[in-house]
Amino acid sequence: MGIGCFTENATSLLSAIEYLKRPGMSPKGIQPIPSERLFARFEIPNWERQSRDKKFRANKNQGLKRNYDINIDQYERLMEEGNGVCWICSRPETQKRIRKAMYPDSLHVDHHHSSGVIRGLLCGSCNTGLRAFEDDPEHLRMALTYLEHWNNPTYCQRAKSCMKRL
Repeated sequence: MGIGCFTENATSLLSAIEYLKRPGMSPKGIQPIPSERLFARFEIPNWERQSRDKKFRANKNQGLKRNYDINIDQYERLMEEGNGVCWICSRPETQKRIRKAMYPDSLHVDHHHSSGVIRGLLCGSCNTGLRAFEDDPEHLRMALTYLEHWNNPTYCQRAKSCMKRL
């Protein structure tokens, strides 16, 4: 499951390993964005409209406060730091929790479950992939080795010819 979440991409796995090495942030240490930059435009469809939507902001703020002890302004600071994309794969969130929703789902706040330290914002796939590998860089390295073995062109050719014989 974890390899699939990283779309069998060695570069994404390497980025995930580096991401896990970064120091985390205390929720209290995340400074809000100054109001003149609060609605910075990211290359995300509907982001400006979404970030100005009062109902969306109120609901998002409530969930962030309850789950991570940060507010919407601090979340937007993290969005700005990551240029509005996943901190591992550099893609914007595209999944929608509700199919008919106007906006794509927000990037997920990734945190260390035992300490509560916030590590960054991830797309749903990378967040699920890290969880599948139990946030362990060594598991990610083993998955990378596995992918490199199976993506080796010489090995793939031999495997295809063996399959034809069967």
